[in-house]
Amino acid sequence: MPIIACVTIIILFFTIKYIVHIASHESTDNAQIDGNIIPIRIKTGGYVVDVRFIENQLVKKGDTLAIVDTIELKAQVEQAEARLESAILAIQTNHIGKRSATFSTEAAEENISSAKAKLWQTESDFKRIESMYRKGATTPQVYDAAKSALDMAKAQYKSVMAQKETAGTQITAQNFQIQMAEARVKEARSQLVSFRYLLNNCYIIAPCNGIVSKKSVEKDQFCLAGTALGMLIDLNNIWVTANLKEIQLDKISIGQKVDISVDAYPEVEITGEVQSISGATGPKFALLPADNATGNFVKVTQRVPVRIVIKNIKNEGHKQLVPGMNVIVDIKTKI
Repeated sequence: MPIIACVTIIILFFTIKYIVHIASHESTDNAQIDGNIIPIRIKTGGYVVDVRFIENQLVKKGDTLAIVDTIELKAQVEQAEARLESAILAIQTNHIGKRSATFSTEAAEENISSAKAKLWQTESDFKRIESMYRKGATTPQVYDAAKSALDMAKAQYKSVMAQKETAGTQITAQNFQIQMAEARVKEARSQLVSFRYLLNNCYIIAPCNGIVSKKSVEKDQFCLAGTALGMLIDLNNIWVTANLKEIQLDKISIGQKVDISVDAYPEVEITGEVQSISGATGPKFALLPADNATGNFVKVTQRVPVRIVIKNIKNEGHKQLVPGMNVIVDIKTKI
């Protein structure tokens, strides 16, 4: 009898414990480890001269995975640098020309003032001599000399005025040349930036730590821009996606604690926290979602993806957790 009583008490204890657990937890085995799977693509088309990874290799952030031929792009970068230097020198040369034309304009202004004063003096002398000549008070030779001096002063004045106009035209032309050279500088700089970008992207770099799988390129293969070299699985950023039944969601809220067990590694202990609940059921994201408005309707309990962030992993054996592994989640809904 005492043995039967002890067994009964033990069974009752575990039955009550199970009932309490069921009442305060929601569980599902429809859950998997998830993670970012990043396609590694070539941004610069060309021949692949080196491949530095093998299938399913563990790589670190910053590792060079492959190299595309750089000879042609290096030449284009040098040509763009030369065009940029030439355009900058053209700006400097045109500024020198503009300063020279400005100096000529200033000199012409001074010459105009001098020529204008001389013309005024010559005209005054000519008028005075002309008046005397008409009265017979001077000789024809003096009159002719005064008239020649006046004509010469007029010609000199027109000459310095023409010099000023020429200098002004030169300034305008130099301004246009400077604007054209500045446009060429912008064009050369943009080309240089573009070629340098393409050259830098000849080196395909791992964006994060992870495993490279689905290798699809070999050495000496010609690849177009956008060709995928493989897929990089980011193992430093994994989470769990649990597909809970819609009838379970009433008890689920963000921030609840979660115990996670991995089918492949029962010894690995994981704890997490509910981070978010999907805005739609799983079938709504399908390529061909079901249309319940047509045909015969059969009610099926829907499942809603719930994202669980991993807070702690007790993994003494250093087992590798990868996206797609099945897990069982146990969400604590009550404190």
